[in-house]
Amino acid sequence: MMQNNRIQYLDLIRGGLILYVVFYHMSMQFGLISYESGNRALLFSIMSFFMTSFYFFSGFLFSSKRSASDFVYNKVRKLLFPYVFWSVISLIVYYANRYILYETIDFLAPFYSLVSTGALASNTPLWFFFSLFSVSIIYYFTRWRN
Repeated sequence: MMQNNRIQYLDLIRGGLILYVVFYHMSMQFGLISYESGNRALLFSIMSFFMTSFYFFSGFLFSSKRSASDFVYNKVRKLLFPYVFWSVISLIVYYANRYILYETIDFLAPFYSLVSTGALASNTPLWFFFSLFSVSIIYYFTRWRN
């Protein structure tokens, strides 16, 4: 079950969770599940299962022998940089879209959801990058103390 220091069945579980997330987002996109419908209980059941699972496996598989500065730099590079990069791209697209459709732009509108969701309203799925960054830092320093 181990190959190249990897536990294959955990990789299979993580792969299944990734497919589950894709299915969930496609279901939302195509209207099979929505906030407004009677499927609200199903929606929150699905959300709570896969997000909890991702955090569980992130902690379960967590291991770092790096120094604190190397670890934080690596997480900034892999999680925070893409979060900021795609946030900027989404803002550009959002502002262009608003200008084309309405010939006016409320520059602060995408930022209203930042505190409540962890992402700009122009690209809310990015909350996961920031959330995983925060959890990783917490894992590192919790483990470092022990």
